[in-house]
Amino acid sequence: MKKFSLIMFESGDKASVIEKWINNIIYDKEKVMKTTNAQITINNMFNNLESVLPNLLILFLPLFAIILKLLYLFKRSLYFDHLIFLLHFQTWLMGAILIIYGLALQNPWWSALSIFIPIYLAKAQKTVYQQTYWLIIPKTFFILISYFGLLIIAGIIAFLSAITML
Repeated sequence: MKKFSLIMFESGDKASVIEKWINNIIYDKEKVMKTTNAQITINNMFNNLESVLPNLLILFLPLFAIILKLLYLFKRSLYFDHLIFLLHFQTWLMGAILIIYGLALQNPWWSALSIFIPIYLAKAQKTVYQQTYWLIIPKTFFILISYFGLLIIAGIIAFLSAITML
């Protein structure tokens, strides 16, 4: 069986320490994946994913607070105020997703309740930042897009770390 090889910068020169480290990791994971049952490997990967993803969501809150700080730069709100708003919103969002998911298991039509997520975010922004809806609606869409973008990045990082923890 041919071992994985990493060639740096396509010049033919092999990286010494880094390449050996990456090759060892890949070879070990490949050996684990081939010797164990596929279902057990997938279950272990998703268990690791479940343990890593909530931590990454908490770690991404400060990055997201920076985005809010930039959106409301002229409101003279402190960074800490944005962080508190995000903790509140993320707690509400996770609770809403849990309830909607539980109801959608009974009847798929309950997933239509997810339309209330952007409505709630817009009303929460209106209450906290006291701006008109003409300013809040575009910011709400930008916040949701950037939130789900950060969520996708967190998911990719969590998935890759779950693979490395096999």
